[in-house]
Amino acid sequence: MPGFRERAGNALNHFFFQNIVSPLLSLSINRKIRQFENATKQPQEVQQKLLLSILRKHQNTSFARDHHFSSIKSIDAFRNNIGVAGYETIEPYMNRVLKGETSALLADRRIHMFALTSGTTNTRKYIPVTDSYLDDYRRGWNIWGLNAFMKHDKARMSTVVNLAFLAAVLLALLQECNEKLSVGFTASHLK
Repeated sequence: MPGFRERAGNALNHFFFQNIVSPLLSLSINRKIRQFENATKQPQEVQQKLLLSILRKHQNTSFARDHHFSSIKSIDAFRNNIGVAGYETIEPYMNRVLKGETSALLADRRIHMFALTSGTTNTRKYIPVTDSYLDDYRRGWNIWGLNAFMKHDKARMSTVVNLAFLAAVLLALLQECNEKLSVGFTASHLK
């Protein structure tokens, strides 16, 4: 049976999240979840918009010029210019990126590192980890985490989950403020 200190901590934790944090964050969290859920109702439109956005972002790379990204205005045009292709299609460009010429394949100028695939289908392949990559990865985990937190009451009662959730929400809110205000505030400012 938990001791007094643990029960009091749990009760305080429950009160804090139920009566202070949850009401403050519910509007923002629910809006993000609704946006994501609405996007799942029109996947083809969302995917085409995303594809065209990616193509526009990378249109000045060597790969994009060689594959006529600037003329691609639809999924069909993309299929005609690129089609289904293996890693060997981008490998020469990736080799240039590995030598420091990021514009061969990427619009992002900063590469944090290169992740490597396991190599189960052939040789190991490089995956550049850029700011965009990290933002997209983080956004996916944030939506999943926010949704899981809001829909699973028992998870909310865990101290570890609450602390991790609070940190994730604070970082998500900082990111949202940065986007809305175009301010360069980052988590490193909290140190």
